[in-house]
Amino acid sequence: MILMNRTRGGRRRHRPDVMERLAKARPASLDPPAKPLSHPRDIATAIATSAGPHDGGRSPSIRRRHTAVRVALPAGLALAAAVAVHLASPPGAVAPAARSHRDAAPQVRLTARDVLLTAATHVATAPVSGRYWRTKEISGELLPTGTRASPYDMFLPISYDQWTPRLAGHREWSIYQDQGAVPATPADAAAWHAAGSPASWSYFETSVTTTAAPPGATWQVSDGTAGLVEGDEPGLTPAQFRAMPASPPPLLARLRRYAMLTSCGRHPAEGCATVDQLVWGEAANLLQDPVTSQVRAATFRVMAGLPGVRLLGKMRDPLGRPGYGFGTGPSAGGSIAVIDPQTGSLLATESVGHAPRNGSSYYGRSYRGQVIGYEVLVSEGWTNASPVLPPPSAWLGPNGQKG
Repeated sequence: MILMNRTRGGRRRHRPDVMERLAKARPASLDPPAKPLSHPRDIATAIATSAGPHDGGRSPSIRRRHTAVRVALPAGLALAAAVAVHLASPPGAVAPAARSHRDAAPQVRLTARDVLLTAATHVATAPVSGRYWRTKEISGELLPTGTRASPYDMFLPISYDQWTPRLAGHREWSIYQDQGAVPATPADAAAWHAAGSPASWSYFETSVTTTAAPPGATWQVSDGTAGLVEGDEPGLTPAQFRAMPASPPPLLARLRRYAMLTSCGRHPAEGCATVDQLVWGEAANLLQDPVTSQVRAATFRVMAGLPGVRLLGKMRDPLGRPGYGFGTGPSAGGSIAVIDPQTGSLLATESVGHAPRNGSSYYGRSYRGQVIGYEVLVSEGWTNASPVLPPPSAWLGPNGQKG
């Protein structure tokens, strides 16, 4: 799988991978005996009644670059409250495999297919049209800081509230908030306090602080597209998304066609993701687009049928919402998808790898299963409301102009 960060301009960034090592991190001999389930009702009951993810595991961040500018959401928005709750305790850079909850008693054996098919049956219905397609997200980036003698890491969470008009020619808005850096784990918090709790520092010639930035927004005139599947291709209009196949076989064919348009699809090489992994990534992208509930259900069924999909266990997303982690093996971009089968929704994606080092100025920690970024999908849907914008002096237009 390659889960890629997306922007409305169609750009995506590929992420690195250690999925196979994560899946093998726990010896099978430590797992209690399990029995398989076959009836869908039994599977759904097992998911609904099983103990929740380990509360000690809060994941850190995945990053989406919408623009080079880091700005803030209006304080009254619900997303700001969600971010505030998330930042009340620092996110912990815990390996997703370690965050999986496992009971000491014998338990049923759920498979990736079981959980994904359950998600397909729990997709909620929602309005199919409105004035805006609104997406609220939180992205986080791991920043190595500290010194050679006392290294520690911080996370920089940034919230985004995107308003994409249904019709071309209207302004498309993205409202931002740099939430301020926080320690990545309790151990990092202790090291940060021992260093005097510095409130600001320079990172790759960019000033980083522990204080939230003021509100701001960017806008551009919409070309009529409301999302994308493959980032190397033009975006699709709301009508095109509504026309997406709602049956798994034709939807799989459509996603495979998009997958073959990627660089690895066109020019397979050593280190590239497989076609099935690429299809998984395209499917995860589609879950973030304005498709019908029937298409979302079909997308989960397509994902359930892909070979090599791994169920990494129960885990919480960076906002503490419970779900299950999924990956697709080696050469999969180092991305983990967190899915809630009881709401039929993609909650977040996480990147696992090694954080970049800031020359010789700062030294972060490095360990197996380190989460270096996240991208949380807080909510999405059609709305007839209008965005609550910061003052015009905080706007940036398509050419960088103020207001």
